[in-house]
Amino acid sequence: MKLFPLMLVLMLAPLAAQADGMRCRNALITRGDNLLRVQHECGTPTYATQYVVYGFRPVFNGILGTYADQSIPITVEEWTYNLGPTRFMRKLRFENGELVSIESLEYGY
Repeated sequence: MKLFPLMLVLMLAPLAAQADGMRCRNALITRGDNLLRVQHECGTPTYATQYVVYGFRPVFNGILGTYADQSIPITVEEWTYNLGPTRFMRKLRFENGELVSIESLEYGY
């Protein structure tokens, strides 16, 4: 009987992780949105930074019949929205213009 609350929490944990979104006015911003839509719906972020990281993708060599990793640049933008002292700040991470994560930070100011 004591395991029931623990099992319930473990079953609901993945649902909380999937509910990754941010409300701006009447729009819901979710992973997969592009940065132009986010800026249109949410306005200019309080803070923004941009940098480039390098990732790898497999490329097939037809002559040798093998795969090799090719280094590709990924443009990363991180936007922070300060939503006021009664709401959590949000950090949005874009890779090549596509929203890949939304992180909740501490309360705004």
